[in-house]
Amino acid sequence: MWKWISPTPWNELESKGYVVVPAFLTPVEIDTFRADYKAAARPGDAARDRAETANDAIDVPYKVRHPTIEARRTIDGKLAAVARSVKHATGIRVNTYSGGRLGSLYFTTDGDKGLDWHQDSVSYYAYQNHYDYLNFYIPIIKPVRAKSNLSVVPFDALAARSPRLAQAVRGRGATEFAVKRGTTAIRDSDRGHRHDPLPYPIDELAVTPELDAGDLLLLRGDVIHRTQDTDTHRVALSLRMMNEHTRIRRSEMVRGGLFKTMLMTLLRSEFQVMFDCFDVVNHDEMTLGKLVSLEASVSRFRRTPTQTEFLKFLLWAKFRALFRGPPRKPERE
Repeated sequence: MWKWISPTPWNELESKGYVVVPAFLTPVEIDTFRADYKAAARPGDAARDRAETANDAIDVPYKVRHPTIEARRTIDGKLAAVARSVKHATGIRVNTYSGGRLGSLYFTTDGDKGLDWHQDSVSYYAYQNHYDYLNFYIPIIKPVRAKSNLSVVPFDALAARSPRLAQAVRGRGATEFAVKRGTTAIRDSDRGHRHDPLPYPIDELAVTPELDAGDLLLLRGDVIHRTQDTDTHRVALSLRMMNEHTRIRRSEMVRGGLFKTMLMTLLRSEFQVMFDCFDVVNHDEMTLGKLVSLEASVSRFRRTPTQTEFLKFLLWAKFRALFRGPPRKPERE
């Protein structure tokens, strides 16, 4: 058993939404992921990304590298041990992995201005449950401890200052925050509406855990966060775990505003597979575990739709959803 298991205050995932585990990766494991990150770069990537952006007519900075399953498996034992410890200390349950462009990623500060304060969007559009969802955020290249970290808004601090908002965004995602003239505007890009603004800059609640390469910042999926700065060359591994018993709904995927529609269209290859899985089960809902079990086989026998094809499909699905009942909160079995 690893030494970091016992002293870690896992219960803070419930109260604050995050916890720091120093030296989570060994030097050998860090080197493994650095090599995996380097190998993920392919000749012509930059030109290919420009061509894809021009073809899509959508400029969203989501061209990132992805860790291989082989690299992740070198620490599967550690990830499972964390999941067990979290289960004993909190109500959070995670037991399966999120992969591909909707899941595990390498994030770098090179050429990326980063987003402002936000909750993650794409994973919430797809999986609809950011409470039973953990982000294992681990820098693997980190030249300066005090720079280019991830800043977060602790949930207990948000609840103390703005309890209604904390309740509204708990377990959710796809919320964006913009500080303007001493206040904070809030947009829910999943539903396409705005929350009441905060009468203070949300920066006042923020903390920035300082990390070295190999340290783990474990985040619940609903934690509000942003990149501290892009002043240094930092590369971070981000592995995601979810609850296979979460029930996801097709109707939830199709509801939403313009930003959600455009981002889903950009990532239409991944979302089309999900829609095809719903067609296979011939039902509006299924467990996340069922979805994961179907995705690989379904994706083998399909082509990626064009932007126009997918947009027409999604808009028609939205139209039909208008005549169904109001969305329900995703739940576990």
